[in-house]
Amino acid sequence: MATISAWRRKIDKLDKKLVRLLNERAKYTDKIGKLKEKLGLGAYSPEREEEILRNVLEWNEGPLPTDVLRRLYERILDESRTLERETIQDRKLKTHSGKQNSPPRRTPLRLRRANK
Repeated sequence: MATISAWRRKIDKLDKKLVRLLNERAKYTDKIGKLKEKLGLGAYSPEREEEILRNVLEWNEGPLPTDVLRRLYERILDESRTLERETIQDRKLKTHSGKQNSPPRRTPLRLRRANK
């Protein structure tokens, strides 16, 4: 029987992979944001988000319940929209002002809750 620390090491390895994959996803989101900006499209695409959620829930083999996976992906999609909007806004700032400043990021939810 594996020890708690052995299972935690396995989780740490998976977390490392998840972080790498989420950052890779964010890079793709950034590229899509740039394309949407060139095409004059907004960051929010409800049809695409529903398609993503349908796919993810279809691929789910458990043990995560569907509602939990849905909430996790809704959060990922929300943050992806934020990244797209920031990309679009940042490009507008650079175009109009010549400055390289990015708009400020929202305070992460965990920090907002901690400050209450």
